[in-house]
Amino acid sequence: MKHSYPMEEPRSELVKTLEPLYNAMLKARKKDPARLSVLQQEFVDLIEREIERPLFPSDAVAHILVARKPVGVMDHTAKFFWMLFADIIVGETKLPGGIKVITMFNGEDATLDGRGFFTTRVIVARADKTKEHYATWEEAEAGHQKWVAAQAEG
Repeated sequence: MKHSYPMEEPRSELVKTLEPLYNAMLKARKKDPARLSVLQQEFVDLIEREIERPLFPSDAVAHILVARKPVGVMDHTAKFFWMLFADIIVGETKLPGGIKVITMFNGEDATLDGRGFFTTRVIVARADKTKEHYATWEEAEAGHQKWVAAQAEG
């Protein structure tokens, strides 16, 4: 039985185009890891090339990265698919004592002022202890290194 949800957005033409490629990736996942890697990159490239962009940046409903820069888009479902396979990790460092520092692209502006597309989290014993937000990939890389150094010092 097919379920429908009242708040579900209609499937865009892009999402319809992605479905066969996604299904091919599911098949390749078990049988052909090398092919899977190629399909995943094709999937990400297709979304980055074809996803609908807003006329005005403030009208964006979500964001993806294109050349490591946040770009507003108009399709939540395609953004979700993009997030599954795109390179969104800026940095991930494990330190002694069970400390993990991870910096990644959020897909949304967490601060609502254009400064929260990337977030660094310091995780200690599975608890999220610290968050810091950044507007660009470059700021996120610098912030990640700052937090790694701070945690390493004690």
